[in-house]
Amino acid sequence: MSIVPKKSSRGPKPSLVKPEVHVGDIVRHLRRTHHLSVRTLANKFFRAVDPPLPAIIRSNARSVVQSEWSRAKIEALGPFNQDSQLEPMVVTIQPGGKSGHKPYVRRAEQLAVVLRGTVELTLEEEMHDLKQGDAAGIPANSRHCWRNKSKRPAQILIVTAHRAL
Repeated sequence: MSIVPKKSSRGPKPSLVKPEVHVGDIVRHLRRTHHLSVRTLANKFFRAVDPPLPAIIRSNARSVVQSEWSRAKIEALGPFNQDSQLEPMVVTIQPGGKSGHKPYVRRAEQLAVVLRGTVELTLEEEMHDLKQGDAAGIPANSRHCWRNKSKRPAQILIVTAHRAL
């Protein structure tokens, strides 16, 4: 705040005046502190004012990405609504398949549960063998990679928890 003289009939008298705040400055600050593009920030804003979508994802309505080289299939189970912070998916890895050429990093925390088969999880420098029913918490910014060394398909439920803006 700054003190600015205020005109009165008795002469100048100081009063407190709030500094001017511009919406553009606020948007720029949010974009920089959260490392967002203009488009991403706009999407987040408009999602916040849209009504929630139904929380039912039918098995025949899932988005599916399949990779031949990695021998993996990813089925999106969400988001449950447009402002959801959860990104659930089912990953099916065929025998000899893997989630990537090398470990990768997600900026968000993940929870993984092995639904079927066995997989090897490389988390940072450690390798972990997981079987059906085992769960793993993967901290944000941790290098990790999945691999199916068995002779049967493996299936993993992975839920990514994104932080709100």
